[in-house]
Amino acid sequence: MLCQRWRDSYHSGMTRIPLTQDMIDALRAEMRRTKLGSIAFMKRYGHVHTELTKNILETIRTGSSKTVEQHIYEAIMRTFAWLPDGKRYTKNLRGGYVPLTPQMIDALNDHMMRTRLGSSAFIKKHGASIDGLNLSKLESMRAGRVHMADKAVYDTVIQIYASLPDGLRHTNNVAADRISLTKPMADLLKAEIERTKVSLSVFLKRYGAGRQYASLKTLTSIRDGTVGSVDKKMYDNLIKKYNSLPDS
Repeated sequence: MLCQRWRDSYHSGMTRIPLTQDMIDALRAEMRRTKLGSIAFMKRYGHVHTELTKNILETIRTGSSKTVEQHIYEAIMRTFAWLPDGKRYTKNLRGGYVPLTPQMIDALNDHMMRTRLGSSAFIKKHGASIDGLNLSKLESMRAGRVHMADKAVYDTVIQIYASLPDGLRHTNNVAADRISLTKPMADLLKAEIERTKVSLSVFLKRYGAGRQYASLKTLTSIRDGTVGSVDKKMYDNLIKKYNSLPDS
């Protein structure tokens, strides 16, 4: 098994280090070179570290966490360095299909965050105008679960997103106890979830008595940045509680 010796050698003495842009760029470059996204990498090489999960790999790739376990990152990069350049699938592409690259995935996710319009909302508003597109296909492209994409469909999705304004922050109509949800606020929640390894559902089971932190659906919308505003007191208490939790 590939690099089995890495599997447990890093498990003790885990150290978190700042996740720099250079580290993020290095991982993305390796994904482009090998043509392996997060899901494909985990299916083939997820065993290189016992603590490695797809979510951790995604937080590194997207830069949504401020820190990372040093040994996990090193195990990922050493594995990628061992791998050969990836095939471009050009011989097996169906007519009109192109390889779905990390840059294409990032562009789609950036538009969703900017417009506050996720896959489901996009399909409801614009899906009928794009032949061959449904929620499953859009989600598969967004999450990088497929190697190929219909170029015409993808280009049309990006063109529509590019024509949309930034997501409404409701600054004029926000109730007195609500504030606009910014990307740094969403990223902070993601970073705390990653640091503590306490998911939102687990958090609510442990600390959500009396619904003081709202519903799982609401918290998920905050984490994903798909809601325009948030209850300030609830958000502050949510982050304060996560801050009080120890590292995983």
